[in-house]
Amino acid sequence: MVDSHHPFTVRERVIATLEGRQPDRVPVTLYEMSHLSLGAWYLDEPSAAPLLDVQQELGDPVVMTGVNIVKWIEDPYAVRSSSEMVGDSTITTQVIGTPKGELTAAYRKDPRVATSWQLKAFVESADDARKFLSIPAEDHRVNLEPLRRQIKHAGEEAFVEVSLGDTLGYVVSLFHYDRFALMLMDDEALIMEMMQATHEALRAGLARVCAEVRGIGFRFWGPEYAGPTLLHPRYFQKLVVDFLDELIAVVRDSGNYAILHAHGKLAPILDMISALGPHALEPLEVLPATTADVSMEQLKERLGGRMALWGGIQCNELDNQTPEYIDRRVREIMTAAKAGGGYLMLPTGGPIELPISAKIAANYRAYFEAARKYGGY
Repeated sequence: MVDSHHPFTVRERVIATLEGRQPDRVPVTLYEMSHLSLGAWYLDEPSAAPLLDVQQELGDPVVMTGVNIVKWIEDPYAVRSSSEMVGDSTITTQVIGTPKGELTAAYRKDPRVATSWQLKAFVESADDARKFLSIPAEDHRVNLEPLRRQIKHAGEEAFVEVSLGDTLGYVVSLFHYDRFALMLMDDEALIMEMMQATHEALRAGLARVCAEVRGIGFRFWGPEYAGPTLLHPRYFQKLVVDFLDELIAVVRDSGNYAILHAHGKLAPILDMISALGPHALEPLEVLPATTADVSMEQLKERLGGRMALWGGIQCNELDNQTPEYIDRRVREIMTAAKAGGGYLMLPTGGPIELPISAKIAANYRAYFEAARKYGGY
C-alpha cells in the first residue's frame, strides 16, 4: 500500500515498512549503531564517526537499546559482577546466587575489538541446570527510566528498538552452545524445564514493559540457535515457535512491533517464521553469501506482504569490497526487495575490529549513497 503521507520523519519511514506501507523511499541504516544512542561505546570511538555521520546525513538511524527484563541475565540486583585486567584483556566474572549454590560465568574483552568472548558458562552440567531451576520466581525490578529517556532523546529522528532474547536465546546464553546441544540430546526434559521457567519470567517482564511504551520495536535474538545449520528444523518448532508465538502476541497487542532476528540459513524454517507473524525479519543473509540458502527474490516472494524484510547486504562485503561493488550490490538488492514497500536496507553485522579503517568508511558512504540513489519510490 502506497502511503501518501509526506514528508516522512525517520521514525515514520521505518514504521511504514513494519506496517506494510510504502514510504517515500527505502529506509537505510547501520547495524546497531546510531548517533542518538545514549551511552553507546562507539560514540567515544573516533573511527566510528564517519559511519555515524553519513547515516545522520543520508540514512535512517535505528537506536538499539536494552531493558533488564530477565533478572538472571541483566538485573544488577541479582547478578554480582567484578572485573580485573589480565595483560591487555579485561576479564569479567559474574555470579548468580541460587538456593542450591552459586553459578559462575566469565568473559574476556580485548582492546580494540568490539565484542567479548565467553570463557566459562553459567551452566556446564545437569547439576548447574538444577541450580538455575532453584532460582525463585518472584518479580524483579524492571527499570524503565533509561528506555523512556532513550525514546524521548530519539524523538522522530530515529526508530527505537529494544534488543532482547527470546526464550531460547536466554537459555542458550547460560551455556556454551555445544554443551547446550549435548544436554538437549541427553536430557531434553531438563532443557524444556529451563525453557518453561525462563519463558514465564520473560513473558511477565515483557508484558510490564509493553504496558508502558507504544510504537517501538522489540527485536528477539535467539531463534537462530535452533536454525538449520545447528539443529534439525523440528527443534525450531519446539524451542522457538511454541514460545515466541506468545511473546510476539504480547508485543503486537500492546501497539509495538515484533522483529525476529535470525542469521544463517532460512529455507527449512521459512514457513514456521511466516506462521509466527513478526512485523519484520532481519538481518537476511541471502545468496550468493555462503552462509545463505535463499535469495532476496525468494524471500520477497515467500514473506513479502506478510512481514517487513530488513537486511540483505553482508557485513563482510562492506568490510572487504570496493565502493563500486557496493553500489552494484545495493542496486541488485533494491531491485529484488523494494517493490511495494515493506523493506529496510540493513547490513548483517557491523565492523568488529577497531579502529574502523578508511576503506570500510568509504564503503559505508557508498552504501548509503547507493541506497538513496536506488531506493526511491
